[in-house]
Amino acid sequence: MIKLTDILKEILNKPLPWQFKGELGSGRVVYSFKIKTDDKDQEYLVSFAKEDEGVYNVSYTATGFTPQQLTGQNAPLQVLSTVADIVKDFTERFNDKFEKLVIDAAKTEEERQGGVMDSKRFKIYKAMLKQLVDPTKYDVEITGDNQIVVTKKQND
Repeated sequence: MIKLTDILKEILNKPLPWQFKGELGSGRVVYSFKIKTDDKDQEYLVSFAKEDEGVYNVSYTATGFTPQQLTGQNAPLQVLSTVADIVKDFTERFNDKFEKLVIDAAKTEEERQGGVMDSKRFKIYKAMLKQLVDPTKYDVEITGDNQIVVTKKQND
């Protein structure tokens, strides 16, 4: 029987090339990558927005779309793998600046407000993070606000 974690390990090893755009004003860190389609390249932006001291909200979206819209490109595994690789880079590059990453797994505003979750999407995010983060360095917590919170463990 094939396990979801085995599939995710394979998927997460195939990210698209991405670019570190840099630190923008207000503590915002941005990366970008492109997916080739039949008629154009679609750019995606991955943003780490500083919410509070040491707390960053992680989001990604295709340029020209809101985070809740679907692009219709049918490339979720490529996107997920690339976003995972970028999150990993952020945790290494900005290790001294962050304590928590907050990832909103809600797809729509209704899910965000009403507590209804696309369970497949949430399970994939959760499984991805379990593969991505080192359990000796980070805790992964699911909140009642449709969020996944990755917290850096304190060195004793």
